[in-house]
Amino acid sequence: MRIAVTGAGNVGGTLGRRWAALGHQVTFGVRQGGEVKGGAPPGTRVASVADACAGAEVIDRYAFALLVCKAFRLDASRLTPVTTAALGQKAVRPLDGGLRVAKAQAQLTTRLLGPAEGLAAMRDALERGGPHVDQPGNMK
Repeated sequence: MRIAVTGAGNVGGTLGRRWAALGHQVTFGVRQGGEVKGGAPPGTRVASVADACAGAEVIDRYAFALLVCKAFRLDASRLTPVTTAALGQKAVRPLDGGLRVAKAQAQLTTRLLGPAEGLAAMRDALERGGPHVDQPGNMK
């Protein structure tokens, strides 16, 4: 599996190293000039956050928000990365909000799009003025 890890400090570096040790293709998304704390393991990649997310199958919520900003030409500087734990929510929340689509893809004849590709297709459809949903389930 290809995995993008945004940030490469204590948490991101640890997670990325563990996934790499399990045989996954890991790309660390870092700020310009950033490094992986503790060093990037062999076989991993270090790139900008946007480039790291462009080819990943599993990305975190912040990385997805950055892709939304890029696809829809929104100001990403307004985003603030926050850990799930820092939100102090009463209900337990999963740390990974991704979907595993391998089983669905095996049954479908249509290729499922990755996050960046899917967002670009959404943007293009909206710009063409095609059908859209104005209320849940209400196609226009």
